[in-house]
Amino acid sequence: MLADAFKRASSGKKCANCGVIVSFAFVKRHEQTCLKSATSTPRRKSAVVVDDDEIICDDPPPKADLAEETPVRRQSTRSVTAVSSDIEVIEFVPETPASSSRPSKRALPVAEVVDDDEIVVLSDSEEPPKRNPRHSSPPPSAKLPKPAFESPKPGKSFPKTTLIKSPRSKVFAVNPSADLSIEEVYTKVFEHLENLRIAGRGAGRLLATETKNRLSQSPAKRKLDFASSDETAKESNAGEENVDIDQTDPKYGTPYVVRFFWVILARVLGRGSGLEAETFWGDTLRRVYWLTTMGDAEQHFFIRACLRKPQWLTLEDLSKWDTSNTAVIDIATNLVNANFFEHSVGSSSSMTLAEALTKLQRPHLIALARTYGIKVAEKRESEGQRAYITNKVLEAAGGKCVFGTPLYPKVLENAKKHLGPCYRIRDEALDLFNAILTVYCPSSMDAIRLFDPMFKSGLARALMYQMLLMEQKKLTYVAPEIDACIHNFDSSEALMKYIAAKRDETAMCDAMLSKDYELMYNIGSSIYLKVKQILEADDPMITHAASLPQYLRRYTEPWVLVRCCMHSIDVMERIRKYDEAVEVIQFLLDSEKLKLFLADRRGHLYERLALDLHSHLKRKADSLAACVRGIEDPMVRDRARLLLQDRALKLDKNHVVTLKVNEPTVLSIQGHIVEKNLGDARVNRFYIETNGEVEIVNVEELALRHFRKEKNFHGGMHTEGGIWHTVFGIVCFDIVFDPELEGVWLSPVLDGPNDLDTEDFYPRRQAKFESRFEEISKGYTNVEGIIEMNYRQNKGKEASGVDWSAFPSFNDLMAFIRCLKPLQLAQIFRRIAEDHRHNRSGFPDLTLWDAPARRIAVIEVKGPNDKLSTKQRLWLDFFTTAGIEAAVCMVFAVKKRRDLQSRTQQAL
Repeated sequence: MLADAFKRASSGKKCANCGVIVSFAFVKRHEQTCLKSATSTPRRKSAVVVDDDEIICDDPPPKADLAEETPVRRQSTRSVTAVSSDIEVIEFVPETPASSSRPSKRALPVAEVVDDDEIVVLSDSEEPPKRNPRHSSPPPSAKLPKPAFESPKPGKSFPKTTLIKSPRSKVFAVNPSADLSIEEVYTKVFEHLENLRIAGRGAGRLLATETKNRLSQSPAKRKLDFASSDETAKESNAGEENVDIDQTDPKYGTPYVVRFFWVILARVLGRGSGLEAETFWGDTLRRVYWLTTMGDAEQHFFIRACLRKPQWLTLEDLSKWDTSNTAVIDIATNLVNANFFEHSVGSSSSMTLAEALTKLQRPHLIALARTYGIKVAEKRESEGQRAYITNKVLEAAGGKCVFGTPLYPKVLENAKKHLGPCYRIRDEALDLFNAILTVYCPSSMDAIRLFDPMFKSGLARALMYQMLLMEQKKLTYVAPEIDACIHNFDSSEALMKYIAAKRDETAMCDAMLSKDYELMYNIGSSIYLKVKQILEADDPMITHAASLPQYLRRYTEPWVLVRCCMHSIDVMERIRKYDEAVEVIQFLLDSEKLKLFLADRRGHLYERLALDLHSHLKRKADSLAACVRGIEDPMVRDRARLLLQDRALKLDKNHVVTLKVNEPTVLSIQGHIVEKNLGDARVNRFYIETNGEVEIVNVEELALRHFRKEKNFHGGMHTEGGIWHTVFGIVCFDIVFDPELEGVWLSPVLDGPNDLDTEDFYPRRQAKFESRFEEISKGYTNVEGIIEMNYRQNKGKEASGVDWSAFPSFNDLMAFIRCLKPLQLAQIFRRIAEDHRHNRSGFPDLTLWDAPARRIAVIEVKGPNDKLSTKQRLWLDFFTTAGIEAAVCMVFAVKKRRDLQSRTQQAL
C-alpha cells in the first residue's frame, strides 16, 4: 500500500497547457507559470532536461529537419530541480526569419527529464550547439524548489560535458575482417605485420596514410555513445576536411613499445612458432587484425594501458602518452568502439563509486561531499582527510531518498559528472595482451616474479625494457635466436585458463603488497576450494600437466593454482588461522595427484606443518609424527630433512639421527660498534678507525679486512655463492647454456635455460657434465683451453649466475681456480649441478685466496645473536670434508669510546 502511494506520488500530473508531466509538489506553481507564459509567448517552447539537476531549453526545429534528426531515447523520471553550477546549460536556438526583427519574450523553461545515459546525436551537417549566456541560469523571477542538499560553492569551475567528436573517432568503428575467413585474416595479419616491421620507426606514417584513406571513404554514420570534455571540444570540433592525422611521435617515429609488440606478434603468429595460428587462435585473429590496422596512436594507447595496472584513466592521463596533433578523445573513442577500452559513461559502465572517488581531485571531491550535506573543513589536503571524505560519501550513498529508492546510483552519477570521461582497458583485451606475451616468453611473464620487489612495476613492462636494452646493444643474452614457442596448450581456451590462474596469483600479490591480508586470504581460500573440486572431478588437465617435464609443467594452470595454495598458507599463518593452514598443508601432502606439482616444496610444507603443530597449536605428538614423515619422504631434500631432524630431537631426545653433519670450526674476533639509537633498523653498526678517520662497515667487511691483514690472504670477496656460480658457469658454459638442447629455450630474451632450477637440469646433461668433471679431475691442463674459449667468446653476455666483473681477465680466473685441487673443484661443481635449485644458496659469506701460495678458505661470518642456517651448515660440512679450509667467524661487539662519538656521527 505504502509503496503504491509513493509510486503514484512520484508519477506526477500532466499539465493541461503544455502537456509536461510535473511532480505533484509543484503542480500549482507550474500551472500559474504556464498561464502567464501562454499570454506573453506566441508559441510554446519544448524543453529537454538531461538530468534531475540540469535544464536544457530547446526550440522545436523546423518540420523539414525532423526527418533528418536522429531519434532521441527517452526514459523520463518526471521531476524538476534546481540547476547545479557544475552542469552546462545548452540552448538550441532556431534560425529566425529575416523579417522578424523583434524577439519574443521567453517563458520559464520547463524540463522533460531524460536519464544521463541518453545520447543526443548531431548530424555531420549540423553545427555544435552554442551556449547562450542569458540562459545559463534560471531567470530571477522563477521560483524553483530549494535543493535537498547544499550545492557546491559558486565561483568554482568544474568540467562540463558536450557531445562533439571529430570524424576520426568513427574511422575504426567497424571490424575490417568481419567478412573474411580465418585463413584470409591470418594472411592479412602476417602481411601487415611484415610491412610494419620493414617500415620500422616510420611505420606510424604508413598507418597515418591508411587512416586518411579510410577517412576519405566517408564511412556510414554511427551514433556516438560517449561524451567528451569541454577541454578537448575545440580540437574535437574540427570538420572532416580539417582533421589532422599524424603518427604518434612525428619526431622520433613509432614508440618502441608498439614496435616491440609487432615483433612479438610476428614470432607468436609465425609458422615457426609450432602453433597452427588459424586453429589455435581462431576468431582471436580478427581482434589482432583490428588492432594492428588502427593508427599507431591507438595501438600506443592500448599497449600503454596494458603495461599499467588496470585502472580508470582520465583524458589528462591519456594525453601524457600522445605527442601528435590527434585529439585524445578520438583515439580513446576508437578503442572503445573496438571493445579494447571501456568507458565510464552509460549504464554498461563497470565503474564503482569507490573508483570514481579515488580518481576525483580534491576540489571536486569536496564539492560532491557538500552536495550531500557532508561538512568538510577547508584545509590542506592529507591522506586522512581524503579517506574521511571518501568514507562519508560512501556512507551517504548507502542510504535511501525520501521515495525509498537507493541513493547510490545518483551519487555515482554525480561523481562521474565531476570526474569527466574516463577509460579503462577491458579485462578481455588485457588477457589477450598477456596471453600473447606469455607465449612469447613464459618465464618473463611468470606471476611468481611479482613477489620480487624488482618487478613491482609489472612483468610486461620489464619485458619491454629488456627488449629496449637489446635494441640499444646494452644487453646481449645467451639465448639463441629461435622461432619456436611454448606448446603446452592445446587451444587458446587452455591458454586463457592459465592466464586466469595467473591473474588470481597477481591479485594475491597485490593484496600482500598493500597488506590487505583479509583479501589475500579470501582469494586463497576460493582457489583452495577450486583445487579440491578439480581433483574430485578428475579433471584431465591434471593428467596432461603431469605428463609434461617440470620445466614446462610450471607453465600450466594446475601448477599456478597449487602455488596459490602455498601463498594462502602463508597468509593464514600471518593472520593466525593455524588450524586452516594445517588443513591446507595436509591436503597438499596427502594428494597423490599433486605430488609432481610440489616436487620442490614438500620439504617446506613439512617444516610449516611441524612448526604450526608444535609452536602454535601445542600438538607435540602430531608435530613429531610430521617430522618423522618428512624425514622418510624421498622427495624431501637434505636441507629440509636436517631442519626436521633438529625439531624432532627437541621433541624427543631419543629420536634416531639419520643425517649427520659435522660441527664447523669456530673463530672469534672483536669489532667496535657505535650506539644503537641512530634512527635506522640496524642493530650492530661496526666501525674501523684508520689514522684518526672513522669508517662505518658491516660485519662481513670487518671480517674480510681482518683475514686479509692477519692471515695474509691477498684476494677475497664477500659474494656468498656468487664467485662459485661464476666459476661454474664459465667452466661449464658450453654445457649449461647449450643452444642445441631442445625445448629449454623458449624466448630470445632469456639469460638461462628454462630447466636450470628444475629436477630435469642435471639428468638431461649428465653425460656431458660427468665427462667435464672427469677431465677436471685429471688436471687443469686438459680443460684450460675450453675454459679460455668459454671466457673469451661469451664475456659480457647476460648469463644466469655469471658475474663477469669478478675476474677482469682470464689470468685472474685461472689464478683462482689453481688455488683449488682439481678433484676439489670437480666435487664442488658436481654438488651444484646435481641439485642446482637447492644447492645454489647457503655458501659461506667470504671466499679468500692466496694465488702465490695456492691456498683458499671459506668463512661464514656471524655477528652477535646470529645463527647458522641449515644450508650453511651443509655447505660448511661439505667444504671441510673436501679438504678446503672452512670456518665460522664469530664477531663480538665492543662498544665504542665516548670520545669517538662526534667523529662517528660525522662518518654516518
